[in-house]
Amino acid sequence: MEVEPSIYAADFAHLGEQLDVLLRAGVRIFHFDIGDGHFVEPITIGPIVLQSISEVIHDAGGHIDCHLMTEHPEKHFAAIAKAGGDSVTVHYEACDDLPAVVRAARVQELQVGLAFKPETSAAYAAHAAIASRVDIVLCMSIEPGYSGQEFMPEALRARPGRRRDRGGEHQGRAPGGRDAARRGDVDLRARGSAARLSAAGTGTHMSLERALELAERGRGTTHPNPVVGAVVVRDGEIVGEGWHERRGEPHAEVIALEAAGDRARGATLYLTMEPCAHHGSTPPCTEAVIAAGVAKVVAGSLDPNPEARGGFDVLRAAGVEVVDADSFAARVQNEAWRLWVAEGRPFVILKLALTLDGRVAAPEARWISGEESRRRVHELRAQVDAVAVGMGTVRADDPQLTVRAVEVPRQPRRLAFGRGPLPEGSELELRSGPLEEELSALAADGIQSLLLEGGPTLAASFLRADLLDKLMLFVAPLVAGSGPTFAPELDTPVELGRLTAERVGDDLLLTGYVHEP
Repeated sequence: MEVEPSIYAADFAHLGEQLDVLLRAGVRIFHFDIGDGHFVEPITIGPIVLQSISEVIHDAGGHIDCHLMTEHPEKHFAAIAKAGGDSVTVHYEACDDLPAVVRAARVQELQVGLAFKPETSAAYAAHAAIASRVDIVLCMSIEPGYSGQEFMPEALRARPGRRRDRGGEHQGRAPGGRDAARRGDVDLRARGSAARLSAAGTGTHMSLERALELAERGRGTTHPNPVVGAVVVRDGEIVGEGWHERRGEPHAEVIALEAAGDRARGATLYLTMEPCAHHGSTPPCTEAVIAAGVAKVVAGSLDPNPEARGGFDVLRAAGVEVVDADSFAARVQNEAWRLWVAEGRPFVILKLALTLDGRVAAPEARWISGEESRRRVHELRAQVDAVAVGMGTVRADDPQLTVRAVEVPRQPRRLAFGRGPLPEGSELELRSGPLEEELSALAADGIQSLLLEGGPTLAASFLRADLLDKLMLFVAPLVAGSGPTFAPELDTPVELGRLTAERVGDDLLLTGYVHEP
């Protein structure tokens, strides 16, 4: 499955950070909404913004599908092609002569998609798609538009055969079409803090997804606090948004409620974590929620902080309806912080590269995993507070454990567990005490996450002590035949939860949780 996030031309102030997050997540197909703030004429900034982002996306091997919600879309094709667009998606309801529109796109060497509204007959749209030889079809389950504005009423009146039984939004490949790389379309357009979204897109799932997206904007600046996002919805419209930006500054829900103003009264507040109930560097967020007159609060996760939790109890006592959505995505978003604040130790991740026969080293091979997997490891190092190996690995390889090929504001602390001495000139930090004591000391120093990179002896020690939280195995398409194996001797089997498999270059990345956040 290929996820195709939607990015919006008029939200150019945030596109840079959005693209960075999406590209790092592996997204390569982008649905680009062309518009100046309303999906109608005039279209002026769309091609300009497209030109500014196309090189970044193409350098990463990406594809840009430009969605034109306008009549006579063909007059914009040349500008889109010149700016770096790879394909265009036009609307069935807006094209009087679809074959001519498709031919105009082919002249510019653009692929073509066809979108149709939920009220339009799928049979009419399918017939047009087949006859015109479009490459892909987008079936929309919500009414296109912006800020309540109806979309092209004059065009809709000209099309017969509409029906209201369309469910879900999916894309299918039109018969005879070319490579249908764009296999999904999700409306994830970023909106400003006071933007308003039509009711069709503000269900609990969509609102929490938006809050999670907002929370990520604080990644790297909130430490040691968690990242949190919030969305205020009133009468089916988003009336306020916010995210926690820095320690000591207002929390996400306070910012969102301030953006909503008087419209927060009687509204529903969606946020990624339960509002805090204590006075730290800022007042309790529960006070702001109650003062704003919010009727209902939906949180993706509860607050595990012993000092701050209990916000739902305070709100419930004040007559506010509360819902714990218990979202795994919301818990994973702050998985390291949650364990650190609740148990006083870092969240420990074990990363190993293995052959198909379970070897952690192969004869005459410097690397087991491929180049893309090794780059992913540097990205992992950039995301954690500390990286560690065992003394066996230190003596064998004298590793640096630094982040390379990835830009980072700071290097993680680099540790070696075991008995010294360290090799002369080593810049690693030796930790020779019992594991539980060393982890507690690291947590007291503010280390929330720890990445273990080697080798099998260190891994077995953490597994036997039940101090491992997450396992990431890069399995290479190689049978070594000999060499050390990852086969720790355990008293009882260790069962993994939430197991996922991901292709990384030629390797397979298996990820699972020993302790789910």
